[in-house]
Amino acid sequence: MSRTVKSKSVGILALLLSTALALGLLVSCVGVTQEPTQIGNSVDCDTLATQQEQEDCWRRWHQSQGEGQPTEQDNETEHGWSSAPAGSFVSVSVGWMHACGVQPDGLVVCWGDDGHGEASPPAGSFASVSAGDGHTCGVRTDGSVACWGDDGHGQSSPPTDTFTSVSTGFEYTCGVRTDGSIVCWGWGYGEHGWSSAPAGSFVSVSAGDWHTCGVRTDGSVACWGDDEFGQSSAPAGSFVSVSAGDGHTCGVRTDSSVVCWGDDEFGQSSAPAGSFASVSTGFEYTCGVRTDDSIVCWGWGYSEHGWFSAPAGSFASVSAGGWHTCGVRTDGSIFCWGDEGITEIIEVEDDCDALETQQEQEDCLKEWYQNLEDAHDGEFSVPTGSFISASAGGGHTCGLRKDSSVVCWGIDEAGKASPPADSFASISAGDEHTCGVRTDRSVICWGANEAGQSSAPVGSFASISAGALHTCGVRMDSSVVCWGYDEYGESSAPAGGFASVNAGTHHTCGVRTDSSVACWGWGGYAESSTPVGSFKSVSAGDGHTCGVRTDSSVVCWGIDELGESSTPDGSFASVSAGAYHTCGVRTDSSVVCWGDNEDGQSSPPDGSFASVSAGGYHTCGVRTDDSVVCWGLADYWISSSP
Repeated sequence: MSRTVKSKSVGILALLLSTALALGLLVSCVGVTQEPTQIGNSVDCDTLATQQEQEDCWRRWHQSQGEGQPTEQDNETEHGWSSAPAGSFVSVSVGWMHACGVQPDGLVVCWGDDGHGEASPPAGSFASVSAGDGHTCGVRTDGSVACWGDDGHGQSSPPTDTFTSVSTGFEYTCGVRTDGSIVCWGWGYGEHGWSSAPAGSFVSVSAGDWHTCGVRTDGSVACWGDDEFGQSSAPAGSFVSVSAGDGHTCGVRTDSSVVCWGDDEFGQSSAPAGSFASVSTGFEYTCGVRTDDSIVCWGWGYSEHGWFSAPAGSFASVSAGGWHTCGVRTDGSIFCWGDEGITEIIEVEDDCDALETQQEQEDCLKEWYQNLEDAHDGEFSVPTGSFISASAGGGHTCGLRKDSSVVCWGIDEAGKASPPADSFASISAGDEHTCGVRTDRSVICWGANEAGQSSAPVGSFASISAGALHTCGVRMDSSVVCWGYDEYGESSAPAGGFASVNAGTHHTCGVRTDSSVACWGWGGYAESSTPVGSFKSVSAGDGHTCGVRTDSSVVCWGIDELGESSTPDGSFASVSAGAYHTCGVRTDSSVVCWGDNEDGQSSPPDGSFASVSAGGYHTCGVRTDDSVVCWGLADYWISSSP
């Protein structure tokens, strides 16, 4: 395992702030996001380079209009989006920062942000309600639609028709008329087309951020609008319902299974198996109600936010929103959970950013996240099981179970912690990607692929090693092949027969079939300057390398700034070089670590171990009883082992 950055401080900052950056929060030490500019009656958001920048720009402009100075009451309302009211409800709908529910008498009750009046419903009897970004719409019991909240683009000005259902998206709304046709109103510029509903008869419609989907009367799904991630490319088949989210879509098939399509960077489209009654897509995550009335959620929401921590109990429905989730229990009560603390994150980051030095800022953020992790105390650990091996990567960990399946936990950026449902012989977690050797000896990789590190070649492999931006494997004929980043020659493997290979950050090392060690790639710290002698194994870290000699002693070479190359005496069975620390399993099955220990990554627990893997700032090991234990940095519960 290794990391892509040479600076430890930059690496920690990137790890700790990945959640905030994914949310689009403005962190002064990272950069400045362009603000929208008013030009006459228009805004210049559409001039920005990417769609994501345009969307973020529009959101900031929209949320700045008409709010004035917030009052104490406004703040109490804004911060209460997960505080569901008491009483009995027949349905609930969660928007960006507010939620609304329909009570048995048809009355609509809303709570949360009310900056545009989106949480101030009109009187009257409603059959259903849909909460959007800054507006809300509902179908009255007489079939008419009423909308309230922001109407800057006409999203709250419905046509005078009768409807069976309505769905609010980002600045627009769509509804199914009683004749089965769909009509949309509000924002939806022609080039995007998400408000340009197709002809035909529909039973339901779901408006997302930039795309819309509907279930036709024949059970097929039609989607229109933005298709950057494939969110509008609906699969064939018969569906009972569909839900359009931010960049992904999910639907319940007639056989009660859930299928998702579109963006899967955080696993939001990797639906679990099982039988479902309904599904709801939120911002980069998804929740569904199983046919046994339990709720399960998947996708983005690093556990400190808590919106994936679905409560136990029986639920009739669930609605996933921007930062939180609400469900109607079978007894009619509403329960909400999620990121009530998003404002706290912003405030903490502002306080930390005000400190004088970058080191003080990083220490401040890390202390806050660590306190958060301590408060949850392992609440977000993954399922237990019996393991053969574990591999610690750059913020995530993957383990190979005894049944040949792979499970991963931790940060799931680019899907690196979302393994395919295959049968594996070995696994290797890199920085932002993961690779495994299947039981048929083919290699498959998942996660980031900007340098081609996940584009595995065809052929049969004996072993695989994922580095920072490159991957290397030993073929069945003992030759080594590498792919991905090669600026320093780390992917230019030498000829000859190898017993094993290990990819680091910018260098790679392997044990030849004659037991000598060969290294290639970056050697600025002499990490590629191999010692002579006979070796059983070798491990390439960030700026150092360690190997176990045939006499079971360990030797390390390369940078030793934090003691990562200061090898202890003793007899070892294996060794693993991380970013700035090293760990080894002694022949008596105990684990010892040396080097950087700022986050506890070099403080292994007592016990008997079969193997160990050192990552960036955490370490994991497989005990002799086949269980996995991890230690070190756990700000995103990357060390919450199975």
